[in-house]
Amino acid sequence: MKFKLKIFYKLFFFGIFFLISSYSVCECADIGSNKKKIYMVHWVNEGRLSCGQSFIDYFKEKDPDVEIIEREAKQSKDNLKKIVEEIKKIKPNLIYIYSTTALIEIAGTYDAVDPTRHITDIPIITVGQSEPVLSKVIKEIGKPTGRNVSGVGQHVPANLSYKMMQQYTGNLKKIIILCNKFETNSIAAAQSLRAEVEKQNQKIKIKANQVKCEIVFFDIVPGKNTTVVVPGSIEKTVLNILDQKPDMVFMTSDTINTNLNSEIINNFIKYKSKHAVPIFTTLELQVTRPNSCTFAYFTSFSDMGLLAAKKAEQVLDAKEDIKKVPYDIGHKMSLVIRQDTMNASGVSPLISLLEPAEILVEEKDKHHG
Repeated sequence: MKFKLKIFYKLFFFGIFFLISSYSVCECADIGSNKKKIYMVHWVNEGRLSCGQSFIDYFKEKDPDVEIIEREAKQSKDNLKKIVEEIKKIKPNLIYIYSTTALIEIAGTYDAVDPTRHITDIPIITVGQSEPVLSKVIKEIGKPTGRNVSGVGQHVPANLSYKMMQQYTGNLKKIIILCNKFETNSIAAAQSLRAEVEKQNQKIKIKANQVKCEIVFFDIVPGKNTTVVVPGSIEKTVLNILDQKPDMVFMTSDTINTNLNSEIINNFIKYKSKHAVPIFTTLELQVTRPNSCTFAYFTSFSDMGLLAAKKAEQVLDAKEDIKKVPYDIGHKMSLVIRQDTMNASGVSPLISLLEPAEILVEEKDKHHG
């Protein structure tokens, strides 16, 4: 009997010891796996752009223990709804979002936040807004937003865009703006440039010297995603623009102009005998690809990603309140002219613009100087 009791007590104490040890090991494991999580949302079909890459590279070097979760929205608002649901389940420490559309769908505009639909309790660092104020992402550039959103935009003021267009051609009398009427940032950029042109016209007393500025929209496939155009619409739209004999075409920073950039440009080149016109943009993606826009003045994507990572670090490591982190514009600006598009369309810039501009040359042309 005593022998059985001794075995019982030994088993009992061994069980207690095992439970305590197991609890301690589990507790330690939980602590060890408690990494900071950054949830990244990529809007465009290409997925991670150079802004996302520089953001990730920064954390790989500074804080390799940060867990990066990446999701691609593939330019679908339905996908963004699923992403919001997942974010609410995962509850990451911080969210990174590229694009205006994705940011508005996930966080709302500052005057229309719905806690039932939007993420309001997790810090968000966003990049790539071309018109952050007019799109109501923020109230003022360079200031804290007062909500759970901050970031780095790619905004080029309308007066600077207008100046670049004037410097490309000495005969700027008519500008056509090509944009997507279903994207807030696209419409905002178009209206902003038109307002700038009207402002400059008021300073000119002779009407003959005034510049006309008109907005042209793409035909969108009804009932489908607003980034899809009617088949044959691009050629029809380009011909409509060329009939108006513009001296400049401004392509806004939006999904259609980016996705279909090469097709749009090729149509302008195809019908250059009808009318040849330079095409300007303020988006890096619309000038760095072959056969894209003629010239651009833009904010560097990699620079935006780096600055966004530093803001994220402020929130994650320095424990700074996201509401107090200012929203800024990328510091690195570039003026670029595409040689292939310029040559193919036959619209050269004024000599004065060539000196400050970077000339992009296709690989096959580099051997010919």
